[in-house]
Amino acid sequence: MNHMSKQRPSRSTPPPAPVHPAARPSAQPSSPWRRRVFKNTYTRDGVLRTVKGWSVKIQHRGVRHTFSLRSARRDDAAAEARALHQTIVGEGWDAALRIHPRQQTGPAAAVSRAHESLPKTDSGYWKLRLLHRQHPGQPQGRAPLGFAARIEHDGSNHYFPLGTLDEEAAARKALEVHRTIVSAGWEEANLRFARELALAVHWAADPLAWTYASILTQPAARPAPVAAGIPAPPMRGAVRPDLRAANRPALNVAIVESERGIHQALAWHWRKSVSSVRCFASGEEAIREVPRQRLHLALVNHTLNDMGGPNCAEQLNRLAPLLPVLIYSAHADSEELFKATPGGASGYILKRTTPEDLLAPMGGLLAVAAISAEQISEHVRSYFQAVTSSLKSGQHMHEMGLLTPREREVLAYLSKGYLDKEIAESLGISAWTVHGHIKNIFQKLDVHSRTAAIVKYLHK
Repeated sequence: MNHMSKQRPSRSTPPPAPVHPAARPSAQPSSPWRRRVFKNTYTRDGVLRTVKGWSVKIQHRGVRHTFSLRSARRDDAAAEARALHQTIVGEGWDAALRIHPRQQTGPAAAVSRAHESLPKTDSGYWKLRLLHRQHPGQPQGRAPLGFAARIEHDGSNHYFPLGTLDEEAAARKALEVHRTIVSAGWEEANLRFARELALAVHWAADPLAWTYASILTQPAARPAPVAAGIPAPPMRGAVRPDLRAANRPALNVAIVESERGIHQALAWHWRKSVSSVRCFASGEEAIREVPRQRLHLALVNHTLNDMGGPNCAEQLNRLAPLLPVLIYSAHADSEELFKATPGGASGYILKRTTPEDLLAPMGGLLAVAAISAEQISEHVRSYFQAVTSSLKSGQHMHEMGLLTPREREVLAYLSKGYLDKEIAESLGISAWTVHGHIKNIFQKLDVHSRTAAIVKYLHK
């Protein structure tokens, strides 16, 4: 693990102005940049005057901008200019301009300031906050299928996939989602638009053992390829999404879920591992109908519109004692999921999986027509014992564990689409400090872009 220390200044003079972390002394001399920094001049009352601060002009790939430097001393300004140039070369002009706006005066400056303060009712606001997020089931490292945006309103927030890599179209779609939420409420928006959720199946309470995955809700049934012979799942009733399962024992699963988009998604992801999925939109409906039907497993959302999931599960256990019942929960993202884990357990195991493998702890029971709670418990113990035994002695610390608490905070904000300036304001630090944390994050996670860092964070 790397350790950092600070040295006291050797002189009693006031400390220099903050400098980008990469601009601190290194083996590479900054003397060429010392010659390139300069002080602008202007004329007032016929007298040529010199401004106090240092500036630098940087040209890269046919683009040139002039930057005002924060450092008061020429050597420090030269080091700051060199660090700025390294950022431009390594991360591009956009990264440099986010953390160090160029000199602007007159109309151009007014346009820039207006752009930074756009309201949420302007698509330009959302264009600044577009995110590259990998969709559930997409292999890590693959290029994103489209932009996403985190939209917050009235104390709630969710990530919405926007379905395109065109920035203008994605920004317009984000604005449409936001307008729907503000004017018609979250419930209506959830009916109309897909959103990303972190969904966890609760296998054991103490020690706590969950499998969790990211899913995209399906407000409308996803059209299936005709050649595969897979009908689109309806909102209610039996869902037989994979006719190729006809030769295995019938395994009927019930999902008790108030939101259509969630049970549509689960039915889709489990189409190859179960024979049919029956969906019930409320706890009352499940309590009334489940005991009458031939079912082998029931999954109940922890939060239902009409009652608590645990209460519903308890009544199902009483009315259908031979039916195994599992609780699951849905959260805005994995960070919220971690915060929602109950305290008091003697141990915690949260295993990220794909949506298709959320039921993996049941092992081969998915191919058995009759499942008992005791069989599930035995398979769950074996599954999580295998997970813990795979942690070999002396294994290298996971990359995410190398980050400091502050770096993890910065990365969490990045994953939500915050701009550097907004992160700085939220954490009470400077934009240069934020950028320094981001460079450290890149080094520790061995990535070269914010998108790659966010992808690793989302797969923690």
